[in-house]
Amino acid sequence: IQSLSIKQLSLPRLTRETLYSRVYSELRELLMDAKVAPGDEFSIRQLAAALGTSTQPVREAVRHLVAENALELLPNRAVRVPLMTQHRYEELARLRCVLEGLAAREAATNITPEELETVRRTEREHFEIASNPRVSLEALHRVNKSFYFAIYTAARMPSVMPMIESLWLQVGPMLNLVLDERYRSQAHYPKLDENLGQLTAMVAALSDRDGILLRTLLESRIQATARFVIEFHLVAAD
Repeated sequence: IQSLSIKQLSLPRLTRETLYSRVYSELRELLMDAKVAPGDEFSIRQLAAALGTSTQPVREAVRHLVAENALELLPNRAVRVPLMTQHRYEELARLRCVLEGLAAREAATNITPEELETVRRTEREHFEIASNPRVSLEALHRVNKSFYFAIYTAARMPSVMPMIESLWLQVGPMLNLVLDERYRSQAHYPKLDENLGQLTAMVAALSDRDGILLRTLLESRIQATARFVIEFHLVAAD
């Protein structure tokens, strides 16, 4: 596995205000937005230079993310995105089905017209990005995450949301590999109409306030991704 070039991260430089919180937030987004992949390595100094800050707030943020199982420290002091085993990925997928399925069901009951329009807007943006022959995988993952989290936010479950975010911290880098493999091997990628049709069905269920159907559709997508990950050996050996 090759070390990740820090120049590829395009991290914004920070000001003095709440450096730790800003660094932690930027690193979280790096992981959740699938901008890195399992096995990518970088140093504290590289991250500090990219963020325009000292090493101390970066070290503290990394320590926090290590405690959340989102990063790991190596003996040579390098920071690595953890490798993902099949057992761990399957466990995370099951947890996602439970927690994200619960949030989806509640969202169908609690969503406001304004929030529903936000979900519809992200669905349209997803269509536009995915239909572009020169699709940007980073943009596709960003709008994909926005679509799901627009639904979860509407659930109004402040105790559940941090748990969902924690799961995405851990699976986000895997989605980097999933999108890359799917678009590199077009023959194996689900038909575009089918994939986008699933999003349309989810929006329709949300609009109809059918929480049971929405949860079923969401769980089906999570499980389909898990099957793809296992089938194409995107995980490390247990």
